[in-house]
Amino acid sequence: MIGIVSVGAYIPRYRLSGKLLGGVWGGAGGGGERAVANYDEDSLTMACEAVLNALHGRDARRIGACLLASTTPPYLEKSNATLLAAVADLGPEVLTADLGGSLRCGTTALRVALDMVKAGSVAQALVAASDVRPVAPGTPEELLFGDGAGAALLGGEDLIATYEGGFGTSREFTDVWRGQGDRYLNILADTTFVRSQGLDKHIPEAVEGALKVTGRKREDIAKVVLYGPDARTHATLVKQLKFAESAMPREPVIGRAGNTGSASCLLGLAAALEECRPGDQVLVLSYGSGAEALLFQCTDRLSAQPIHRPASAQLAAGRPLAHYGKYLSFRRHVETEVIRAFTSVPTMVREEKQDLRLYGQKCGDCGAVSYPRRHLCWQCSSKNLADYRIGRSGKVFTFTKDHLVPNPDPPTVMVSADLEGGGRFYGQLTDCDPDTVGFEMPVELCFRRIHEGEGIVNYFWKFRPAPDDPHSFSLCSASPPALPASRRSPGIAGSAPSEPLDEAAQALAAAESSASLFQFPAARLASVHRYPPPPPWAESSRLPRAVQAQPRASKGVQAQAGGGSRREPPSCRTWITCLRRSTP
Repeated sequence: MIGIVSVGAYIPRYRLSGKLLGGVWGGAGGGGERAVANYDEDSLTMACEAVLNALHGRDARRIGACLLASTTPPYLEKSNATLLAAVADLGPEVLTADLGGSLRCGTTALRVALDMVKAGSVAQALVAASDVRPVAPGTPEELLFGDGAGAALLGGEDLIATYEGGFGTSREFTDVWRGQGDRYLNILADTTFVRSQGLDKHIPEAVEGALKVTGRKREDIAKVVLYGPDARTHATLVKQLKFAESAMPREPVIGRAGNTGSASCLLGLAAALEECRPGDQVLVLSYGSGAEALLFQCTDRLSAQPIHRPASAQLAAGRPLAHYGKYLSFRRHVETEVIRAFTSVPTMVREEKQDLRLYGQKCGDCGAVSYPRRHLCWQCSSKNLADYRIGRSGKVFTFTKDHLVPNPDPPTVMVSADLEGGGRFYGQLTDCDPDTVGFEMPVELCFRRIHEGEGIVNYFWKFRPAPDDPHSFSLCSASPPALPASRRSPGIAGSAPSEPLDEAAQALAAAESSASLFQFPAARLASVHRYPPPPPWAESSRLPRAVQAQPRASKGVQAQAGGGSRREPPSCRTWITCLRRSTP
């Protein structure tokens, strides 16, 4: 018995609405919307998100194959699936393969993986499908084609749905295509011909073949996951295929996220399983140069195993784009300043375990976690360091906003966060309104594009607000939350009201008050200061911890307090140096 062990879905945060497009191009614009990938997302990063959701809380050591299906991979000649396997922390012995060319490559990858499991070649196989299809501005497809990804872990044990059989046809038919050098999709204008000779012929042919192979009737099908070029055609096809009205998902993904291309079937399957009960049969139908139909039957384990990050929650968490210009910047339809940094392939190879698989180190003597990797423990200077995969969730320790770095979605928010399980990670914050960033805000790491150099896309991890955090839905106030009492600087904000502030504390408070009026990055950093733990040699003092941790602070006026001498708080430039040098 083979089938689905778990599923994962990913739908980007932003939405492009018909109302917004109508205001730009004229006309009513329609009332629909579709999902839009952020400027730092592509088909590979979204596939990574879906895969990590599918593997949540699971041991990936049994996976023997990793297949990535996409018509819009970032690399045309270089394995994208291998990079996906590295992010999922799969071993080097895992078989990786890229599939594309047709919109049904997602279900083709499913069939290939199921056959591999059935043959005993692998114990488990991982399949992901993802697309960010390029369309020209001002065309009808701009609202119809959405971005998203779906993933499925297939195996022979602990199944939430068993594979009952399938059927596929291959037909030479040209309706949507993109040749080498084409920036945008080419779409056949005769939609009536496409419907009559394509959709209305190929999909019913696959349905009849699957029902015949599995011995099922239309009345046996509880849910139908169907590819459709748009939401209206999608609903019409379900009726034409003569399935029960209840077989239509309560809220089809295409209605809120758009036509996600090769990812539509895996993404729709993950959404349909949320509504299914044990015993329900789900028919998955894909289309593109033919059609494929796969039948799955849900098991009792489905009700006992909730889906991590369900598609319905991601659809509900969508945020509309503020203006059309942001979408044009995201897709580089307009000229924007882009950082094209130097890329070192030897460094990428040397640091793969750290940068892609998120491995730091844990000290065997004191238990301190280090990231990035280092030669000595930052806390006790021990050399007894072992590999340790850091956690992906944590809370903001400090942050700053940079308005000078080129960014299609300014400002660039830099965050230092304490991770669950130990360690501190410094990186960019994405998918978040800058005004809502605050201390102790729950965040998690996500895999994104960083920059491009030498024709190579550089990927790394960024922070984003945790999905269950109010910041993800912009329900928090515009001002960041107050600094918790347990994290305030002694002798300044944490002292008793009746205790007068000394000279150094008063100078720091005045600097913070004036710095908050400016947007210059260094001043902003001073206004939202948060300090890492001081090293063991730092003396106890009522000064901010960053000043304690930096013995070579800038010279200033000496202030007497408690029988000892102290320096006045350093300048903003020194403050940045303190944070960088004292961060583990």
